[in-house]
Amino acid sequence: RAAQREAEVAAQQQPETPAVVLQVRALQGEVAAVQAELQACEARERAAREATRAGSTFRDDVAAAGRELEDWAARLKAGREVLERQQQETRGLHARARAEEAAMQTREAEMARLIARRDVLDAERRALDDAKQPLRAQVGALAQKYEQHKRQLFAYGGAMLCAGPGRGGGAGADVEGEAQRAGSDAQPGSVEPLIRLLAAHYGWPEVAFARIDLHAAGRLGSEDLGVGLLLGAGVEYQALTGLSVSAIFRCLDRHGAGKVGAADLAACLPQVWRDFGCPPLQAAGKLRVLPWSAVGGPERIFQAEATSQAPVSTDGRPEAAAPALEIVARLDGLRHVRFDPDIGRISLTTELVFEQRHYGSVRQSAPTARFADPATAAGIVGEVAAVLKTHRGPATVVHFRRPPKGGTYNSAHEEWLEALALGRAELVKAELVRAGVPASQLIARVAPAPASSEAAVCEHALVFDVDMLAAAAAGRQGAPEGGRGLRWDAFEGILCEKMRAMPREEAWQLFDSLSSAAVSAGRADAEQQPPPRRRERDAGSRRGSLREASSGDAQRAVPLEAWADATKDLPLQRVWG
Repeated sequence: RAAQREAEVAAQQQPETPAVVLQVRALQGEVAAVQAELQACEARERAAREATRAGSTFRDDVAAAGRELEDWAARLKAGREVLERQQQETRGLHARARAEEAAMQTREAEMARLIARRDVLDAERRALDDAKQPLRAQVGALAQKYEQHKRQLFAYGGAMLCAGPGRGGGAGADVEGEAQRAGSDAQPGSVEPLIRLLAAHYGWPEVAFARIDLHAAGRLGSEDLGVGLLLGAGVEYQALTGLSVSAIFRCLDRHGAGKVGAADLAACLPQVWRDFGCPPLQAAGKLRVLPWSAVGGPERIFQAEATSQAPVSTDGRPEAAAPALEIVARLDGLRHVRFDPDIGRISLTTELVFEQRHYGSVRQSAPTARFADPATAAGIVGEVAAVLKTHRGPATVVHFRRPPKGGTYNSAHEEWLEALALGRAELVKAELVRAGVPASQLIARVAPAPASSEAAVCEHALVFDVDMLAAAAAGRQGAPEGGRGLRWDAFEGILCEKMRAMPREEAWQLFDSLSSAAVSAGRADAEQQPPPRRRERDAGSRRGSLREASSGDAQRAVPLEAWADATKDLPLQRVWG
């Protein structure tokens, strides 16, 4: 615009000369150029404005896209976290799967082992099933043999108890007179006169067979039977019965076995045996003839099974426990000692430690005895004293001396060791006396160390040996109201279970006759009652002959004196010559 105004001013002031015209035309051209440039600038400005407007929309789009991108980024982050958690869970699942797979392999191996074990057990079961019948047959044979031996035992014992004139005399002792009496009213041509004679002379078929069985074979053939009747029993069987030995043998051999035994003799005319022989041995006789040596003797089994008898009040209820029984109850808590009533030995489970003493070539300590730990020693000695107060019999404090590990000691060293060991035994004895054990009941001595087989019993060098028989006697003298005795359960266990000697009803009658009743009321009625039922074993039994034990039954017991008298040795006399 300024150039246009300048051109207009120049045109007005100067005449149109060629130079001016040229100048004006140049200015006009310059104006046109400027105008064209201006139009181009305006066009560019309009384009810029359009672009600005488009850029604002783009920025909005970019901002919206950014926000959307942020949302996607947040979603991706959350998805990544979920993916990581899922990967962790997957790794855990893989670990558990591997563990379960290993466990499954272990279970499969265990199952294979169990299957193999099952196969082995099945094979063993089949083998046992195959052996069952032979074993049952063997058990039945053994039971039958046991019953046979038991009958023989009772018959021999009865013969020893009933031996006298006309019972088990020697061969030919009044046999002729008995033969005449046996054949006086017997049927001729039968074995009845022979059975009568044997029954009258020997009492029991087992005793008669033992006399006939010269070689103690247990089974006899026809020829051995004839020789036994002639030489063993002294019976002229042909003159007595009119039968040959083969005919007599056929009468005895009912099953055609070719051999006969005591059972066959007993099964031949059993009524004649009952009429002319001895009656069956009663329970008291059975008790006396039992082989008590098989269980260590009647005194030993009494001590093992007997229990203390608590005093009983007038209404049948036990009074307060006696002091001895309280001590017995306390013996259950022993911690330092162990007591074996079978051999009467108290051994230490806690070592009783003494102070060390020195013996050398230069210096020798005095062989005096002291406890290294007086408190522990007091506890050990107290438990030993409790046992000795319960079993009040003579006791020996034995201190074992172990041999030297190598070589031997000289005489002076031996005397020193002997004095030290005896001093330690005397120290223990003195402590026992202080604990209440009578000094007259104790003896202290030294003994060589036992053999290796007994080393475990005497591992702590000190033992205490109690005289159980004297202790039982002392217990009876010191406790006249209580003492020790066999209750019904123990009595039944000995005779009906361990020895299998008699049925329960017969054992109860014997117990009833031997026991000292603790309750006097109802005594006459108790003698007529059946044996009480054992709660542990017969709780489900419904047999009418059994009844519950009453308070009086619970206090009844067989004392040692009655037991010793009922089981004393049989008389030593010749039963059959």
